[in-house]
Amino acid sequence: MLCGQSETARLLWARMEAATYEKSLPPTRRKGLGQFFTGIPLARLLAALSIRDDCSRVIDPMAGTGDLLDAVVERSHRTGRRLSQVDGVELCDSTAAVCLNRLAAWDEALGELPYQLVRGSAFDRDTLEDFSFASYDLVITNPPYVRYQTVSKNGTNSSEYANSGDEVRHELLSAMERYPHKAEVPVWRALGAGYSGLADLSVPAWLLGAMLVRPGGTLALVAPATWRSRDYAEVLLYVLARFFRLEAVVADKQRKWFSSALVRTHLVVATRLPPELTVQPLAQRKRAQGACQWVDIAPEAQGGESLVGGAFPSDDPERDFAQWVFSEQYASAGVKGLTRSQRGHAKEVATVLSRCSHSKWLPKAEPVAGDLPLFRGNVCTTECAIPQPLSMVFDFIPQQICTLQEAGICVSQGLRTGCNDFFYVDWLENLDNAFAMIRLSTLFGRQHLTVPREVLVPVVRRQEDLDVYQQNLLPQGRVLDLRNWVLPEDRVMVEQNSEVYARLGLPIPSVMPEELSEHVRRAAKTRRGGKPNASLIPDLTAVQTNTRSPNCGRNPRVPRFWYMLPDFARRHFPDVFVPRVNQLTPLAFANRSDRIIVDANFSTLWSDDRRWTPIAITALLRSTWVRACMEAIGTPMGGGALKMEATQLKRLPIPQLGSGDIERLDALGKEYPIHWIDRIVFSALTGDQASEDRILQLRERVQDFIDEAQSARQCK
Repeated sequence: MLCGQSETARLLWARMEAATYEKSLPPTRRKGLGQFFTGIPLARLLAALSIRDDCSRVIDPMAGTGDLLDAVVERSHRTGRRLSQVDGVELCDSTAAVCLNRLAAWDEALGELPYQLVRGSAFDRDTLEDFSFASYDLVITNPPYVRYQTVSKNGTNSSEYANSGDEVRHELLSAMERYPHKAEVPVWRALGAGYSGLADLSVPAWLLGAMLVRPGGTLALVAPATWRSRDYAEVLLYVLARFFRLEAVVADKQRKWFSSALVRTHLVVATRLPPELTVQPLAQRKRAQGACQWVDIAPEAQGGESLVGGAFPSDDPERDFAQWVFSEQYASAGVKGLTRSQRGHAKEVATVLSRCSHSKWLPKAEPVAGDLPLFRGNVCTTECAIPQPLSMVFDFIPQQICTLQEAGICVSQGLRTGCNDFFYVDWLENLDNAFAMIRLSTLFGRQHLTVPREVLVPVVRRQEDLDVYQQNLLPQGRVLDLRNWVLPEDRVMVEQNSEVYARLGLPIPSVMPEELSEHVRRAAKTRRGGKPNASLIPDLTAVQTNTRSPNCGRNPRVPRFWYMLPDFARRHFPDVFVPRVNQLTPLAFANRSDRIIVDANFSTLWSDDRRWTPIAITALLRSTWVRACMEAIGTPMGGGALKMEATQLKRLPIPQLGSGDIERLDALGKEYPIHWIDRIVFSALTGDQASEDRILQLRERVQDFIDEAQSARQCK
């Protein structure tokens, strides 16, 4: 009981109101606005981890219904601390009202709580200037994970969104001139200007929150587990390494904390470093001492209303958990449902510098990095490339590690047509040596059409094609390749530029048969999806670029029309391809000897180094080691699937293999005997000719990691 029965009752009622409010939000609204609120159990855990003895001023710049501020006030009260100021910002009026009610309940319960909640966007200049303080002892928040495309679609005049993506960046850059130490401003400015325009709203939210932490203060964040592996995560990793000391990362092991969001969650706690240290580039600093604590929490650790009540059955399990996490005496086992490891700060810095080495903003933030040994040559020879979740299962440090690109293997994505409904068809039968019967997409009523056989190129479109493909048969899908065919009405332009074709050594396109011409004309008047307000197929963004005017001058070019796909690239005819979305651990597939096109539903790999045959690349990617790395760096999705993007494959840490190892992988043939593949890969990882028993032990340990990771993301 806090003070009196009525005050406690009001606080409980305010919390019930918040829970009811969240449940009342339509799923589309919650997803569109990123309104997956923290909840009291998770908020209590983060508050216990992040509140220090000198914590007095607190802010949540994306306060939501107030779960985190509620938990901070509660934790401070339980430990006898008196907060001098509790501030919050919330954009949505109805959500802000719920948060304000909770703070008011605490004000009554404690007799006095200095608090202020501003309704507006934290990215607006005027919003933060409403507060009395420019920095805080604790910045604690659950950033909204809203894609900029969503913001743009809803419009900048919507009451839900005060800023577009460009406006957010502009306001963030303005804030970077006011809040950080003056000597840090150039670095913050480089990060604010350089982060990807495809990043979701959480990235500028992290940057803003980090700027508001005073030196020695604490940054505490709720984040999806993908915060370290996303395409645009580099800037977040760099901010934490440059300006903070990462203290703890606490992970939801089986996607239980945000069941409606279908993602695993991390709690991230970091301490702001002093300006005299942060002004030094990471690459010039002395080797950092100490380590960050990494903790996985399994469902069995839960007890009562606490996420760790089963592990620490006391009247304050969150306090006991925080003490265990930060205890000087390291213990990795022995607590129900909890596993713990450490990651050295020096290793984290090395990882960040290696990971960010190709970021365009790095030379401005880290002007000396390119001159240091870490960035000379292409190969990273430290253990820094090993994904953190996987590094926890090793009792050895892998030897020289490199990326696929550094090994001579290119990674990209398959074919994007811009309008699959038009450019993809189903082959039915060959009518003779010149013509074939095809079936059009649902958009065109799945009608049958007779076309020249030479306009059809086999394609692997989706995972359902793999069953047929693995039987050494061609899938039914075909790409409608009309680069050498024109409509009769476009023949005039072609003839007018016959000299250009001759200069470039290109054949004059043939005129389409009437049946195919009628289909193309019909498609030109068809709206995508058949919806009245949808764009016509030729007007689609990715289709418009097919059209090209001729040029007879110094840079000659032939005319192109909307129905002509761009010339196919090597990435469209790869050596190997990997599905982007997988229910199990991703498997690699070697392309046929008569290589066929691969769709953008797959990541594609190839090598111009003759040592790397399709069989050798596939064998490497099917090794237990690489499949475990995929589990560690892939993105868990709703329904238990794992997304493996090309950008993630580019970060795969593989052992440096010599020509002999690559030849042995190729010699294994298309059966891909996993035992022999692992023998080659793990021997390269350990740097010696490990015994058969040692290889088996390592393989079993890593396979256990794969099994556990699959089970965790598929557990509902």
